[in-house]
Amino acid sequence: MAGSDEPLDESTTPLPGSVSRRAFLASVGAAAAGASALASGTGTGIAEAAAEPASTEVGSDFEYLYRNTPLGEPIPTSVQVADAGTLDGISGLGRDFQRVTDPVAGAYVRLTREEAVEVYQTDGVEAMRFAPGANPFWQLDSYPGRVFPDSSDALDYIAY
Repeated sequence: MAGSDEPLDESTTPLPGSVSRRAFLASVGAAAAGASALASGTGTGIAEAAAEPASTEVGSDFEYLYRNTPLGEPIPTSVQVADAGTLDGISGLGRDFQRVTDPVAGAYVRLTREEAVEVYQTDGVEAMRFAPGANPFWQLDSYPGRVFPDSSDALDYIAY
């Protein structure tokens, strides 16, 4: 075709180093969809769901899970509080509530999205973070019958 007098059909014969219109638009569409999903998540963030603004620090992993967890499903959460009195105030929320007071006051609890908002707005709650569980590559003491312990069983081994 190079020596022919016929014009090149650009839709079937791409030029070296060029990208077809279809491939370009597909790439742009995929990039835009991915960026949108990463930037906003699929749901509303915890700060937007709260009735009043709070000074509670929320980890980015927790925020992502909050936005993408169905209502009623629990999120394993590490809650850091200012004092033991705050722990008493939130102890009735969530499942598997376990408190610690040394070296800092805090708790491990599995919170639904509704409970997370309530904890988020509680005075004295300083931080909320996703508590995924223990790292299976760490050398721990004996935990028979398990691959690695749950977050609630690993409180003496890890700090969130």
